[in-house]
Amino acid sequence: MLWLAANRENGRSHSLLEGVRAIGQSAAPILARKQEYILVLTSGGLPPLGHLERVGRLALALFLALGLVLGSVLTVSAQKASPEVTADATTVTITGSPLKIFINNDSSFQVQYNNVGQFYPGGSTTTVYHGIFVWVGNVSYGPWSNFIPVSQTGPTGDGSAGNPWVVTNTVDAGTTGIRLVQRIIYVNGQPYLRQDVTLTNRGTSAATATYFHAADLYLQGSDNGYGYYNASTGGVGGYNQAQNWYIVFQPITAGSRYEENYYGTIWSEVGLSGTPGSGFHNTISAAYQDNGAGLEWQNIALTAGQSSTISDYVSFGTAPVAVPTATPSPTPSPTPTPTPSPAPPATVPEPGSLMLLATGLLGLGGYLRLRRSR
Repeated sequence: MLWLAANRENGRSHSLLEGVRAIGQSAAPILARKQEYILVLTSGGLPPLGHLERVGRLALALFLALGLVLGSVLTVSAQKASPEVTADATTVTITGSPLKIFINNDSSFQVQYNNVGQFYPGGSTTTVYHGIFVWVGNVSYGPWSNFIPVSQTGPTGDGSAGNPWVVTNTVDAGTTGIRLVQRIIYVNGQPYLRQDVTLTNRGTSAATATYFHAADLYLQGSDNGYGYYNASTGGVGGYNQAQNWYIVFQPITAGSRYEENYYGTIWSEVGLSGTPGSGFHNTISAAYQDNGAGLEWQNIALTAGQSSTISDYVSFGTAPVAVPTATPSPTPSPTPTPTPSPAPPATVPEPGSLMLLATGLLGLGGYLRLRRSR
């Protein structure tokens, strides 16, 4: 018999019940609590208290232990089967210098350089047209619309080079099984931040994703700018009319495409309406306009359970910043498994020793029988 206590907020049942039914009819009573839900599974109701007392303390202890074990299993299953569960809307802040970063749990984030917002609208820290996006199948997913926030942690660290500030967001691309884990990393004193995004296919079949990092630029308080591209680093972005302020997206992970253009064109090519656009075209515009820019990584193939991490920098300054990228560490060679030494052969007694032992045992037996007969 299956019981579900009401959701504290609205009394609705939840789809994680479906994952519980498969446990079967013979399960012992279970009490499992996950966030706002209380789940009770019995095989015909809780037994009367008097009956449990007659079973004895040991049986009752075993009964409760079984319930705790199965309760843990159900909690894990409920988490995996509940993509609808969303976190509350939150914003956390990395209070660095000169960058102050306001990170929303939908993956969008604002950056202030010396307290001036760098993405449109510059005065907002919660509604910001800057974030990450992904195409899966025929749907475009992103902040403000159909990303499902899962969790947000941080900031951790102290802003030093050895222990940088880190905020981590986890979002799901709808119910596709594609999960994105976004890490924003900042070291005090640097004019740039690093973003690592890990895409994981949590589904049961292969999937292909196309990933974007893009923004509507707000160049030190100016909504208009020119396009900028550095062929040696792959960095793309824009600069203001006075040519004394630059915002640049610089890829770390190879294989990216880029574009700078009118901000509406950028969003159309990403596909904010939920339908994928045309993608980026490796171009920048010559016009002075309300501009946006970004990077794209196409056709990331992910088998079931597979992950892929995409990394880039975003820099700000009076001159374009080319962040030096570290040489990837070589793949460590596998440590050979040592061959175990053969065990020494067992010592087998000589035949003569066995004969003496048998004779002694027979003699001892005869002596004991003689003692009993007296």
